[in-house]
This record gives sequence, C-alpha cells and structure tokens, in this order.
Amino acid sequence: MRRRTHLTVAVRSVLFLGVFFAAAFPARASSSPDRGNVKITIFHTNDIHGWIQARPVGISARGPEDAGDRRIGGMAALASVVRGETGPKLLLDSGDWFQGTPEGTLTRGDAVVDCMNALGYDAIAPGNHDFDLGKDNLRRLVRAFRAPVLGANVYEGRRRYLKPYLIKTVAGVRVGIFGLLTTRMRQLSFAKNIAGLSFRREVDEARDAVGELRKRGATVIIALTHVGLETPERAPFEGDRFLASEVPGIDMILGGHTHYRHTELIAGSKGWLAQAGSYLTHVGKVVIEVDPSTRRVIRSTGTLIPLWVDDVGEAGEVAAIVKRHEEWVGRAVEVVVGTATQTLVTSRTAESALGDWMTDCTREWAETQIAFQNSGGIRANLPAGPITLRRLFQIMPFDNAVVTLRLAGADLLRLLERGVSGGAGMIQVSGLRFSYEPSASFGNRVRTVKVAEAPLISSATYTLAAPDFLVQGGDGYTAFSAGTNAENTGMLIRDVLAWCATQHSPVQVPLGRRINKE
Repeated sequence: MRRRTHLTVAVRSVLFLGVFFAAAFPARASSSPDRGNVKITIFHTNDIHGWIQARPVGISARGPEDAGDRRIGGMAALASVVRGETGPKLLLDSGDWFQGTPEGTLTRGDAVVDCMNALGYDAIAPGNHDFDLGKDNLRRLVRAFRAPVLGANVYEGRRRYLKPYLIKTVAGVRVGIFGLLTTRMRQLSFAKNIAGLSFRREVDEARDAVGELRKRGATVIIALTHVGLETPERAPFEGDRFLASEVPGIDMILGGHTHYRHTELIAGSKGWLAQAGSYLTHVGKVVIEVDPSTRRVIRSTGTLIPLWVDDVGEAGEVAAIVKRHEEWVGRAVEVVVGTATQTLVTSRTAESALGDWMTDCTREWAETQIAFQNSGGIRANLPAGPITLRRLFQIMPFDNAVVTLRLAGADLLRLLERGVSGGAGMIQVSGLRFSYEPSASFGNRVRTVKVAEAPLISSATYTLAAPDFLVQGGDGYTAFSAGTNAENTGMLIRDVLAWCATQHSPVQVPLGRRINKE
C-alpha cells in the first residue's frame, strides 16, 4: 500500500449526536405547601464540545441546514441568562468541555476555560472527551479552572486522580456535589490518554460519596455525571436512571454524555434527573425548595431554556472573550478548499451520503480496497456551497489518523457484524457492499458481502483503511486486532477530507446503496 503525499493544512489537533432545536421542556413539580422555604436555582450545562460562540440554527447539527439568520447558543448568551437570576444559585457542568470546535481544540481547551471562568461556574465534572489531548493536558485545565473539577470514581493507582466532591453553603444550605465519569473509558478513549487510570463502578462510588457527604453535614446532594441516560434505542447500560434507582439520597442527577435534552422527576423523590442537550444550545434550570428547619428538599421544578440570542441577549464582556478566540482561530480555519454541489447529510443509524464520501476519500488517499468510518465520529453535515477547513473540522473534530492494514475475509465479516449491531451506530463503508437482516441474532445478521462486486472470500486477505480509534478497538471493533501489516500513516482524517475536496471539487453526492436491509 502506498500513501499519498501529506497535504499541509492548518488544522492539527483534536461534535457526538446532532443538536435539535425545540422549545424548552415545560416545568414539572412535586407538590408541597410553601412555608417560607429556601429557594435555590441550579443552572446546568453538559457536552459543550467547544461551542463557545452563538451560530445559526443547524450549524452544528446533523439535521437539515435550514438555519436562516436566527442565532442560538454560546457562552455570552448563557452568561446573560445566569446573571439574570438574582437569588441564590449554582452553575454546574457535566463534562466534555472543549473538544469539537477549532476554538475548543486548537486552544487545547483554553478558550472554554476562559469563558467558564468568566461565568463563575461552581463545580465541573470531566467527560470522556476531556481526555482527548491526554491526561496531562486535562491536569493543566484542572489547574486553570477556578471551579473544582470533580471525578470521584477516577483513580490513579489507589489514589483519586481528581477531587471527588465538595460541600458548598448556599443560602444557609449545605449542598454536597460529587462527580462521576463513565466506566466505559477503555472503549471511548485512546489507551495512551488514560494510561494508569482506572474508573470505579458508578453506583458503588455514588453510594460512598452520598454517605460521606451526609456525614459531613450536606443536606442536599447533587451528582454531576458523565455516564449517559438509558433509552430504548441504546444497548442496556448502567446510566443515570439506574443510578437514581440504586442509590438513595441523591436529590439531583445532572448528566451528560448522551446529548439528550431531558428533564424528569426522580421516581419516589423530590429531586430531578436532567440533561441539557449538547453544544450549548440550551441551559438547564432546576429550582429546589428546601425546608428551613430540616434543610431537605421538599419541592423542585425543572426546565430547559433555549439560548436564542434575540430572546436572552449576550453578556458583553463574555462576548469579547469569545470574539478574541474566534479571531485567533479563524486565521487558520476560514480557508476555502472546495465546493459541494449538494448537502451531504450524515446519519448515526444508517448509511449516509457523508459517510460514503468520507470513506471514498480515505480509500482513495490510502489506495486500499476498503475503507471504514464510524458514524459516531461524524459530527456535522457538509452543506452545499464553499467547503472551509472550519467546516471539515466540525465534521471530523477528532484527532483520528488513517491506519492501513491487511485483514482476512472472515475477520472482515466480524467487523461488519459489529457495524450493524446498533451498539455504536452504523458503520460507513467504501469499496464493498453488503446486505443484513437486523432482526437476526448477533453473528448472523450480515448476509451477502461483495468487495469490488466480487463475493467475499473468507480465506482471502484484503487491504483496509480506517480511523486509528477503530483499529485500536474503539466502539467495540475488536476484530481489527487480527489484522497484519498495520501502519499508522499519521494523516488526520479531516486532512484527508481537505485533500479530497481540493482534488475533486465540486464534491458530488456519492453512489449509495452500499448497505441494504433484507
């Protein structure tokens, strides 16, 4: 296999499910008479992924790019909402702060830290992508934050890697806050980025944290979790709902990771379970009422507030911080490398035009028979019109490089089985086409497979190109470990896309129907 000459582009550094823009959820409340209760407002964010700036609707989404001129999101709009609340309050975040935009990644997280410090966050939990530039960079950001970064179940040897919890007195109420990170980090991060770290089971750590916080006098307890919310379309896992059911004494679970806009009353509780979506288009707002004698929560309401700039305004000094970082980064990424004749849309659950184009680009650049791309790594659509390096960064914000290798047909079949299993989204492919039966048992779903229109031969060896994240077993693609002659080319996939857009402009919608249901 021969690699093409590396095309030098300005982007060199490190968005996950799409953003949907709907009205805020209506508040729901538990009932209790008002006896002069203490009211505390908790604002919460999660999965900001570097989106410190306001932008037109759809600019960071997987959905149609019918944005118009109305702008949403960003730190300046968030600051305007939070500062508009004059009573006792907290501002909290549940992880994945910086990775996903040039402003977030090219500054190695500094742009987001600057903004969050200006807003005066009270506590923050890490997300899996906050390790994308390595644990040393995470340590650097932890030191730069003015707010404590909480990760009770993250260990380095026998010692905790991060501060586990804190107690903050708000309006005379001792509020205990602890952080949790998903234990699936081995599947979600490069091994080198979390070397030496371990992640204790979330419910076990939560029980200990609640007990310790109660001993220390906390009467209200909040969990900041980057674990995820269980839903029917996802494979079963121990998420926020499991935590709520298994660990009594938590008054509020403010989550992240799965990018849902969601708020609900915890069953049998006076507290709330919520996520605020992703990419800072919304902020969650929970109001708790605390009995003045027992200091316990007796009533709570929750809602999500869309950050429409024309509705909420922007805080001027925060907007100035954002503009400074945008101008610095813009010099590197506001570069046109081609045009697209039509919008190429991505999908997490099916073959997509954008996935077809990306894998075609990778296969051509690497000169292999087959190329793969995980849908979870594609974070935005490619709209019709000029293609800039910023847009390619938004599509592929991860620092994934192309790896080439050889793989037997039998192992290739195992990869395709994983690719249609639903656990990590649909695999995107180039150089082959196949059919599958989604209702069949695992291991028996993939049916006919053709490579260059010839039937797959189990004993034959094929040349492949794929992101290094997949080749190391990310998203459960363990079959790559059977490959031989693996070579990490060092070429970032988004740079391959820039090369491809330059070579083949205008970009056309590729031929599809590579993945077919039986």
